[in-house]
Amino acid sequence: MPRRPASQNSVKAGLEGPGGLFAGAPGGRQFPLDRRLPVAMQISNVLRDMILKLELEPGAVISKDDVARAFGVSSMPVREALRKLEEEGLVVIKPQSGTYVTTIDVRWAKEAQFLRIGVEAEVVRHLVKTITEPEIQELERILAHQQVEYEAGDKEGFSRDDAAFHAAMYRMVGVGGLWKKIGAMRAHIDRLRLMHLPVGGKMSRILADHRAIVDGIRTRDAEAAEAALRQHLSGTLSFIETLRERYPHYF
Repeated sequence: MPRRPASQNSVKAGLEGPGGLFAGAPGGRQFPLDRRLPVAMQISNVLRDMILKLELEPGAVISKDDVARAFGVSSMPVREALRKLEEEGLVVIKPQSGTYVTTIDVRWAKEAQFLRIGVEAEVVRHLVKTITEPEIQELERILAHQQVEYEAGDKEGFSRDDAAFHAAMYRMVGVGGLWKKIGAMRAHIDRLRLMHLPVGGKMSRILADHRAIVDGIRTRDAEAAEAALRQHLSGTLSFIETLRERYPHYF
């Protein structure tokens, strides 16, 4: 967890002038809200997305007042949204000091990996027995989208479809809720994964892993499908030290 404001890696400079990312002054970034939906939930969703995409970097200061101005709301839903993100381990709220985006907790990332491997190994084993042809085609469509995104260098779209691929498998065996429940634990590893994507060959390896998983499921080869899954989910953490060296202030 960060213990001080991180001036070198706070909100990316130059986005919206001196007020920072959430400046309420003219020209500051504004976020529309759907008044039919819970306001705090929408704020936490936006902030979570920005943290996971590293638009709000580890150590960044989050001003409650600037967030409230950017969303056009009072401070109450902002406090509620930030408490939710603190429960997920994405921010730390320090009374009389401020709110900061947490640095990446490798221990949490390893626990998330351990949990995901156990759960998803069981998911692919169930799919080997139960998957239908339309479901195989759905997974193939996601891989086709990822191929296009890979060729276009669309890191954000590629990462989004990476999550969609795994979420689809959970849903297909009737445990889609589990994907959401482990979402908070995935937060640290998801940031690591996005940092890792630019590393040479990472996106192509993810595609190859996904294809191997689908091939194992399609041919009803549970051992092959599970082996491909384990290799896939172990990939990012094997590069922890490389990422530490490249982004020391993120840890």
